[in-house]
Amino acid sequence: MMRKKKRLYSTVDLAINPAFFGTGTKIKTLEFLSAGIPLLSSSVGVKGIRVTKGTHYIRASISNFALTLNKSLSDKVRLQKIAMNGQRYVNQHYSWDVIARRMKIHLDAL
Repeated sequence: MMRKKKRLYSTVDLAINPAFFGTGTKIKTLEFLSAGIPLLSSSVGVKGIRVTKGTHYIRASISNFALTLNKSLSDKVRLQKIAMNGQRYVNQHYSWDVIARRMKIHLDAL
């Protein structure tokens, strides 16, 4: 399953997350960013993740989602930069290794 997912992710130019309602962290958002895929998302789509619009992802609202999508696809250099920033940030702050180390610190304190 993981091989197939990695193969599919390698063919993607841009991940989109047009979430406009809901709560909680979006696991697919973390997966896309960790895989180095540039992300176009609403603010709801990245809720619970401390990423910065324009640095780690491209933000779009419901009223400009399609326009932002089309505009973003034409700027390959920007997409690559955002993909690298998002991947680095997510892997440094949300990887299982990082989460486990943080939990160990808390558990050791008990």
